[in-house]
Amino acid sequence: MLRATLIAFTGRAGVGKTTAALALTRHLNTLRVEHAAVKLSFADPLRELCRQMFPDIPFEAFYVTQAEKAAELPGYPGWSGR
Repeated sequence: MLRATLIAFTGRAGVGKTTAALALTRHLNTLRVEHAAVKLSFADPLRELCRQMFPDIPFEAFYVTQAEKAAELPGYPGWSGR
């Protein structure tokens, strides 16, 4: 019976969780094992859910670059993508 192994990275924004996950996935996939490694994001489904629940909030609030996250959203004083 095949057992899946789950590896999760946690930490504050910008500490390198995605970078580490991509590096680990790339490394594991070079080992030529029967089943490849896959990088999944917990935040992506949550962003999509929030985007659907709050359609008045601009799309950019949910999908922005690291640098843009801290910037205030136009038309929403005090709001940022964070």
